[in-house]
Amino acid sequence: MQVASVVTKIRAVLRKQYYVLVRTLHLWSSAVKEYDVKITVVKKLSMKDVFGSSSPKITDGWETVCPCLDEGAIFTSQNGMCPDKFCGWAFADIQRDMTHIRFGGSFPCLQEEGAVYSCCTDGLRPVVFKLERMV
Repeated sequence: MQVASVVTKIRAVLRKQYYVLVRTLHLWSSAVKEYDVKITVVKKLSMKDVFGSSSPKITDGWETVCPCLDEGAIFTSQNGMCPDKFCGWAFADIQRDMTHIRFGGSFPCLQEEGAVYSCCTDGLRPVVFKLERMV
């Protein structure tokens, strides 16, 4: 068999697989509902909350509580995007849980459907968030 003939057959197979993939993705994207997610800052923990009286020594001038967000502040993530004035580091940390809520998932540990508590991974001064699917 000639090389050109083999290449032509491979291209035909790949083209068919490509069209099947595109069609599958189109059907999937039209079948999956996507929701906005409400993000509420529930609690800002201080180093004392985390470590008690044996807090690590930190650099002078460094805040012992996260300065980026205020308790009670509410944000809305649309299309999975980080809201304006929301901490990018915290958003990266809660994104997995937020994506689950965003695409209709729930967490069995909570009786409230479409909600979860998540936190940023700042080990010195973490912040706790409540994520809620907006219907």
